[in-house]
Amino acid sequence: MRSLACLAALGQHGDCLRLINGWLETDTQNPDLFILRARLHKHFNQMTLCYHDVKAALALSPGSREAQCLLAELQEGADQAQMQAVRQAVAGELQKALQKINTALEHNPEHSQYFLFRGTLCRRLKDFNGAIDDLIQALGQGGGAGTEGGAEARRQLVLTYNDFAVHCFSRGFYQEAVTLLNKAIKDEKQEKGLYINRGGKMK
Repeated sequence: MRSLACLAALGQHGDCLRLINGWLETDTQNPDLFILRARLHKHFNQMTLCYHDVKAALALSPGSREAQCLLAELQEGADQAQMQAVRQAVAGELQKALQKINTALEHNPEHSQYFLFRGTLCRRLKDFNGAIDDLIQALGQGGGAGTEGGAEARRQLVLTYNDFAVHCFSRGFYQEAVTLLNKAIKDEKQEKGLYINRGGKMK
């Protein structure tokens, strides 16, 4: 630890990180090492890596006040970025909103509502593959079908398949359009408009 203190005092944070990485290769049960590395990741603005190290520290020592404080700081940053993303989206500035929700996810990459929000944004920006990935992630991270968030993620996924199908149809990719509509109908059989779209595409 003395060598680490010396490096930190000299501002050699990169060397500190390499030193701690080496220690963690042989000592994976020390929460203090994960906290130290989390702080270094935060210094380098590597928020997702910081988050995972904080979670690792808490898994080893659930009562760690230092880890709990770091997690609270990360969540505060995530919440602020998410609120900014909402304001940007309401103002119609979708690309700026996307940047902000990306920041929120860097601070907390396990929040299903952030994936839901980004998936919805991606659909509106016609990044359909990105939207599908995020909405499936939202369903898998605490947004199960039986929850309010899960129901909205499922609805957005259906809308994404439908919009993607219309996009494919407009470009002459008819089979792909039908396949996407079939996916949408499989997930939501109560949406009559999907059957109308599929019927129109199959004529």
